[in-house]
Amino acid sequence: ADPVVVLSYRYWQRRFRSDPSVVGRKASLDGHPVTIIGVAPRGFRGLHSFVDTQAFVPLAMAGIEGYPQDFMQNRALRNVFMFGHLRPDVTRAQAQAALAVAARRISQQNPETEKDLNVEVFPEQLARPNPDPKKTVLVITSLFLALSALVLLIACVNVSNILLVRATIRRREMAIRVALGASRSRLINQVLTESLLLGLAGGVAGLLFGFCGSGALSSLHVGTDLPVLFDFSIDWRVLIYATLGAFLTGIVVGFIPAFGVARADVNRILQSGGRGSIGGRNRLRSLLVTVQVAGSLTLLVTAALFSRSLGVAQRVQLGFDPNHVVNFSMDPTEIGYHEAQGRIFFHELLRRVEAMPGVESASLAGTVPLGYYSNSDQVLLPGRQKTPADAISMASYNVVTSEYFRTMRVRLLRGRIFTEADNEKAQYTAIISEGMAKQFWPGQDPIGREFRIGSEPAHSLRIVGVVGDIRFEDLSGKIRPYFYLPLWQHYATNSLTTLQIRTSQNEEAAIPEVGKIIQSVAPNLPVFDVKTMRQALYTINGLLMFEVGAGVAGALGLIGLVLAVVGVYGVVSYVAAQRTHEIGLRMALGAKPSNIMQMVFSHGFLTIGLGLAAGLAVTLAAAQVIGRFVIVSPTDPVTYIGVILVLTFVALSACYLPARRAMRTDPMSALRQD
Repeated sequence: ADPVVVLSYRYWQRRFRSDPSVVGRKASLDGHPVTIIGVAPRGFRGLHSFVDTQAFVPLAMAGIEGYPQDFMQNRALRNVFMFGHLRPDVTRAQAQAALAVAARRISQQNPETEKDLNVEVFPEQLARPNPDPKKTVLVITSLFLALSALVLLIACVNVSNILLVRATIRRREMAIRVALGASRSRLINQVLTESLLLGLAGGVAGLLFGFCGSGALSSLHVGTDLPVLFDFSIDWRVLIYATLGAFLTGIVVGFIPAFGVARADVNRILQSGGRGSIGGRNRLRSLLVTVQVAGSLTLLVTAALFSRSLGVAQRVQLGFDPNHVVNFSMDPTEIGYHEAQGRIFFHELLRRVEAMPGVESASLAGTVPLGYYSNSDQVLLPGRQKTPADAISMASYNVVTSEYFRTMRVRLLRGRIFTEADNEKAQYTAIISEGMAKQFWPGQDPIGREFRIGSEPAHSLRIVGVVGDIRFEDLSGKIRPYFYLPLWQHYATNSLTTLQIRTSQNEEAAIPEVGKIIQSVAPNLPVFDVKTMRQALYTINGLLMFEVGAGVAGALGLIGLVLAVVGVYGVVSYVAAQRTHEIGLRMALGAKPSNIMQMVFSHGFLTIGLGLAAGLAVTLAAAQVIGRFVIVSPTDPVTYIGVILVLTFVALSACYLPARRAMRTDPMSALRQD
């Protein structure tokens, strides 16, 4: 009766330049007159974390956005969420128990639509944008945070190793300081101060890289013109986290060298001269390098699994042909078109586009495979007793015109496709996927059978065809039941439509020509998400997730590999240098250069082997978590063997230079060393 709207703060700033007099002003929303009654608080973008909501309207106005008029009374519709605040004296478990009782009561009162109804309570933070029983976002965040922590661990181990070497070199200096009256606590403070300075310097450098990284992530293009907003800005919480991380890192990497300084035997060090030893400290350094190799293996396997999954996803059978197809999304209600005007507009648009040179076919669809919005509805099978498989009788669907299957090249298996005769005056029809036929009519011919959907229970849908399964929601999950409805029979609630054309020429060259036709038919109509179907596959539901995962995991894996190689080289080189006197003696007694190389390599090979074994055990233990986000098996033998071979080759290559240097040792010079 009195349509109103509240603007978001960002939209109010951008569109109305923060004009306070906007309140009370008349405006138009999708062609409907509304009154602006307020501006939302700064920083509030609605309940969808990554969507920059620009306006808010009362639920009672949902009809102007295409919701069925009876969506508040029709129990078969599942298109709203319920949010609530718990009273201070009520726990989530108590609220869950109370709602479970209410759900059983509703199920008993409405057995047809609410059979086995279950209501589950989620914290609002875990329901952005939708409730997620598997806590997918939390698991993804934890996975990459764990990988980042593993890189930090490898870096800490590397720095600890360097400080251990430095402490060994400086042990005579420290012993002299103690002999001159310096307390051991003062020496420990000196070592820890040096490591803390290293940690804080690394923290500052990390924050600088963090600013660059947050800017890159915030500008990530997710393949849609929707107002998606990624806020990865560095705030006070990130600064505190980074500061504490740098401080703790400095303490951790300096603890072992400081502990060694505190336990050092001053008399033995002063009496031993400058000659090194190969005792416990070398074993400790080797253990630290083993940890580095193990962590590097885990990082590299994770990166390889994401990379192989990206390759598999790029070659997966989609069930349709995305090549030479272009999408143009539009909604005639945005310029005030009512249903009759919208039908006329789309008929004229199809007629003109199909007449373009090079256009093989053109069609309209309510949704695009692997896109950011889709339709699903409850499937009602009249006169049939529900089976356990039908406990959740839901299926996704698309609303299309007759040429859709030709445009997308979806295989017709049985029956027929839609024709122009499937209009609002004819028997309501549907085409189902092969997977839906197997689930709802196993071992039967579904052609001619009928079903209803929750949003339109008044119309019985007769099945006229069966087509092949397609990937419409994701690339890695199980293909679920799917069906198609004729657009002209269901236009009222599907005004948001995508024009798809298949062309025999360069598809990108057709974009400006189609744009001109759209503007000539409806001059003020906004057109968005204009892209080829190949480009449209790069969404979070499609290839984008695997690209981002492979990129981030690959970067972390590369850093881990470099750190591990540096660690291996450092330890092997130091051990070889400490054994210079021994090597000279061996060569003076007749040892060949090959024997020296074998001696040096054996130490590196043992360290690398132990690291690979430990890393393999850790990676296999974490495989189930990683497996939730990759297509290939998390224990894929090709990936593991390939990574182990690469890491072994690179790590052993790091042993070559110290070994080569040891082989060229002059026995006389080595024996004259103190």
